[in-house]
Amino acid sequence: MANGGDQSVITIAATSNIQMTSLEQRIEETKWLLHPSAGNSSCCIFKVPRCFVEINKNNYQPHIVSFGPYHHGNEHLEMMQQHKWRFLHDLLARTPPTGPRLDDYLQAVAEKEEDIRGCYSVTLSLSSHALAEMMVLDGLFIVELFCKVGLLSPSDPDDSIFNLSWIFPNLIRDLLRLENQIPFFVLQMLFDKSETSRKDSDSSLAKLALEFFNYAINRPDEVLQQHFSVEGKHLLDLLRLSFVPSSQVKPKKIPALVKLLQLVRKPLRGIKCSTKKAVNKFLAGYNTKSGDTSLPVQFIQSAKKLHLAGIKFKKRDAMSFLDIKFDKGVLEIPHMSLDDLHTDIFLNFVAFEACYSHCSKDITTYAAFMSCLIRTPADATFLCDNNIIENYLGTDDEVAHFFRNLGKDVPFDIDESYLQKLFKDVNEYHRNVWHVRWAGFRFKYFDTPWSFLSALAAVILLLFTAIQAESPKRKPAFPDIDSAADVLYHLSVFGFSRLSDNDQIENTEEIRKKIAQCVIIERFSGESDEDFRIRTFTELFKKLQFPEQNLFLSRVMKKFKRERQFGELISWFKQLDADDQQEELEKLVHVTEEETNKDFRLARFTQIANDYTGYVYKRIFGWHSI
Repeated sequence: MANGGDQSVITIAATSNIQMTSLEQRIEETKWLLHPSAGNSSCCIFKVPRCFVEINKNNYQPHIVSFGPYHHGNEHLEMMQQHKWRFLHDLLARTPPTGPRLDDYLQAVAEKEEDIRGCYSVTLSLSSHALAEMMVLDGLFIVELFCKVGLLSPSDPDDSIFNLSWIFPNLIRDLLRLENQIPFFVLQMLFDKSETSRKDSDSSLAKLALEFFNYAINRPDEVLQQHFSVEGKHLLDLLRLSFVPSSQVKPKKIPALVKLLQLVRKPLRGIKCSTKKAVNKFLAGYNTKSGDTSLPVQFIQSAKKLHLAGIKFKKRDAMSFLDIKFDKGVLEIPHMSLDDLHTDIFLNFVAFEACYSHCSKDITTYAAFMSCLIRTPADATFLCDNNIIENYLGTDDEVAHFFRNLGKDVPFDIDESYLQKLFKDVNEYHRNVWHVRWAGFRFKYFDTPWSFLSALAAVILLLFTAIQAESPKRKPAFPDIDSAADVLYHLSVFGFSRLSDNDQIENTEEIRKKIAQCVIIERFSGESDEDFRIRTFTELFKKLQFPEQNLFLSRVMKKFKRERQFGELISWFKQLDADDQQEELEKLVHVTEEETNKDFRLARFTQIANDYTGYVYKRIFGWHSI
């Protein structure tokens, strides 16, 4: 029995050893889709997470040219692959006999094979020779491209790459896609080694790259010069760093586990209460140790809501779009042009910052900030009107859609962002009840000339009522009656001048009938129709009694108020989607299912709003808005 037991033990031990060997071999041979070392600072070129790709499908993959291994060999990118070999031939043909040959470049890259593989987040299936050849071909194409554009290498003016208008913009965009990068140290090595093939110059590779991209981005030379010595992990990172102000405060070093828990803290709804309490307790303990016991900062409201709370928006002249300031109720935001190139760049910046944990999250912070401000097309319109956004995407709805998707599913810790204090200050200002009340008063009575005139007319009416109520024997409380009457007169003339031609004629004839005496006003030589109508009105208006003058002004103010309300209603209705339009219509009038097309909905709502402006306005915007 003892021997049998010993044999059994030996058998089990041997089996376990075989299984362990097999497991280690399996792990070693795994073709990693996300390498275990992808969290290292050296790993900087990632496959974009699927959750990002599903939201913005066409912004992460190359359209005309591949760089690096992820899209190498794709059939639809073969056209530019042929031009890479042409550029390589041109460079080698210019190289003097004492300069490096193709084998020298291959040998230099082969020596860095381990470092190159470590830059990619997936296991590369390419052989050592194939990897070196691809890096040399792609890298020297990029170097030669920068040198030709920078006039350090000769170029053919009829070269199709530079001559066909659709190629160059797509080439720039493909150079800045996260999945289409090669390590910057490879480019730098090839750039230094190929020095003899171009003109003598003190230009660095970073300088040539930034000047190349500046053909599309258009930044002042003094801005670029500050970043000529920067070396990013790759070209995308190089351009990203050129937008980050040098004075920007870098994020604190936080343990990885703490950072992970902070990122998921807000979405912990639905997890067991005990788990949530444990996480919060752990984080509270960490914050206490670091001396930070403040409450978490909240996201800010949309641009329109902040505006209604009294916050002013102003375009800021700054070196970088990241340089946003808030002071004394004024939010200053640098100007931003939005087109297809900028949207591609932004999305790849954010994807890189989401994947690479060893860089600042400045672009992600900006994306979160703009996503807060722009939640509806009305917010986008407001920022465009304030010259903060220049929209080349098309409609304001496309701008809103872009910013809504820009930060979607992206991990973001607001407490560690460079705009943390700005978020806090804006929220404090927004929560101040006096700011909100004053802003509400200002928008109600001083937002437009008509609301201001209406408020002023009410004050004048109150003034005259007080005067008329005084006893004739007593000294009037307001001696400047003439000046007040003068204000009423000028307001009425101004109001008359803003009426349509037909309304002006109608009101003039109505005033004529109210004047007992016949008044004939002759037309001056060369006087325009509009000038004559206004002069006629002023002469007749002076002859009206005060109550009639007051009545005219009140009627004009009501007309302007109605037209303003009508315009706001139509503008608001157009911004709704089809379902919301249908729902609002059904609240006002019965609509059959056949009557649901866009033109019908707008026409029906316009008709209702025109016939019952005051009622519809009150129902939609509330009684306090009147």
